[in-house]
Amino acid sequence: MGQSRYTRPHAQPGDPLDLDKLRTVALSDACEDYQGLYELVWYLNGREPSTPRADKVAAASAVLQDLLRTGHISLYTSVWAEGEFQPVPPEKQLAIAADPASYADPPQPPAKYVSYASTPEGEQVYRSLPESAFEGLW
Repeated sequence: MGQSRYTRPHAQPGDPLDLDKLRTVALSDACEDYQGLYELVWYLNGREPSTPRADKVAAASAVLQDLLRTGHISLYTSVWAEGEFQPVPPEKQLAIAADPASYADPPQPPAKYVSYASTPEGEQVYRSLPESAFEGLW
């Protein structure tokens, strides 16, 4: 899916983000709990501080769209701290994942934001990943 940047500690600005590794991070997080779309961007903020935000959003969007297409995640609208997770209609999920506004930092409650979680198929794929898939992720 992408170029390896995490295995090259001396990557230069403008080098491509590793979408394969980011996909593993997203799937791992999705198996643990509901995750805001913004959280994938925050992960990249910690790993790739010099990469422009627009590039991080584009990478997160590409990964989440791929996981949606393969049926490994689903999207939900959420209200933080209220435990409210409403499924987004399937026909709207790809458009939401493609919209950069969906990756904005979370609003103050009671405003809603978009989150994602794994499907049973996604959990099965995650559990089948080799240990090497997790090297250098955290």
